[in-house]
Amino acid sequence: MALRALEAEVGLSCFLGAGQRLQGQLRSQKFPMDLQRHDVLRSGEVLHLSSLGTGTSSPSKPFHCAVYLRGSGSLQERLAQELQVPKAALRLGPRLRQPGVSVQLLSLPKGLPDKPPRETLTSGLLQDEDATLALGHTDLAEDGRSVAHRFSVVLRGLNPREAELLEDRVEEIRSNGFVNFFELALFGLAEVRHFEVGACLWAGRWSDACRLLLTANRRSSQLAPASQAFAQDDYERGLELLPSGCKGLRSLAMNLLLKRSAHEALVKSLSRADWSRYLGAVSRLAWNRAAALRLQSLPLKPQPGDLVFDEKAGEPRPVTAKEVHEERWQLRDLVLPLPRPSQAVPFSGGRLSMEAVLRELCPEEDAAPELFPLKLEQLLPKVRPLVAVPADFSWDLAEGDGIRVPCDLSRLQPSDPPTTGGRRNRREREGPALKLRATLGRTSSAEALIREVLKANPSEFQVALGRADETF
Repeated sequence: MALRALEAEVGLSCFLGAGQRLQGQLRSQKFPMDLQRHDVLRSGEVLHLSSLGTGTSSPSKPFHCAVYLRGSGSLQERLAQELQVPKAALRLGPRLRQPGVSVQLLSLPKGLPDKPPRETLTSGLLQDEDATLALGHTDLAEDGRSVAHRFSVVLRGLNPREAELLEDRVEEIRSNGFVNFFELALFGLAEVRHFEVGACLWAGRWSDACRLLLTANRRSSQLAPASQAFAQDDYERGLELLPSGCKGLRSLAMNLLLKRSAHEALVKSLSRADWSRYLGAVSRLAWNRAAALRLQSLPLKPQPGDLVFDEKAGEPRPVTAKEVHEERWQLRDLVLPLPRPSQAVPFSGGRLSMEAVLRELCPEEDAAPELFPLKLEQLLPKVRPLVAVPADFSWDLAEGDGIRVPCDLSRLQPSDPPTTGGRRNRREREGPALKLRATLGRTSSAEALIREVLKANPSEFQVALGRADETF
């Protein structure tokens, strides 16, 4: 019920196309799935882990390597220790929100420190109980950057009727794309949602933001006692009850205990990425609701006043009545703006909807731009496409051994298990599997593609949407 309520609140309410929604077990089960994500670089190359170990590197020369991560855990802090650099120096993309494999480019423009390299750089392997990380050398130009993601998804355990429906749905997505919603996990899965904290930051309600962050884990098995103490403004007791590892929460509570202002405590305790995550959740919520309203209330083709991105000007602009008459644009060309604090929402078909969301969440005046410890123009892109259209989209049905999709590490170490490993029940082994391959922009996710392929809301299959502690 909580997930359904969150879905409705963040606007996940519609799909493109008239295809049939899947019925029965596939939509209601936690279906078996394999997932792999690879960075696509500016050159168009799909990044792979082709070797283990990074070799030697000059301390003053920019350092690049391929980083392979399997599992649902995060080894970013361990990786920073092994590379002997600050965690903030690791320019890595978003982690997968469900079990799978990611291969992404790690760049250190200033190079590695002038210290003896640790064993991990030579062996290329780092493991713990939740994740496996591997490093490999890559011959990339210094300006190599990730511009997209290449996804490989295997949906297992289908029956013949489900497989037939999925094939029809995939063909529909290849032709028309899918609604480019921000997915559910981006809004927070604890008792306090990211946009609730973000709304307080947006409006300069600093004390409210501190309280929400410190009490966001009231149902956590480990953090609930500390949250209860913080709810009573007993920072000293809350600090005693906080488990180790909660550096951000500890810093925030300590600064408040030392009688520093709420704004100063937030600036000292939240990283720029944290500020971006919470403020961005407000923008994402407004965008999702405006997108759903646009698709449900107007024809699925451009209308006068809709926004398109003018490549020559480098700016979005409204569609004219003449262009609509000439059918110059398609639904896939439309964009919606992403609002930012202290800035007027640009004119577009979704402007009134976005302004209504902002008035609901932030009825006060926005905080002054200089009070935020980040440049607001870097918070999010100016606009986001209304529809995501996968590139290089292909699929096929497979059974038996054809279902197995080896990952990069299993190719280098044949004894290594494939993507997810583990035992599979008879239905998963014997039923056909749908294998999908697609390239999506960096801001689109595998969850969005899977949700649209199944034509089901997240609450209907609940992949990686269990409650998660809110820490920073």
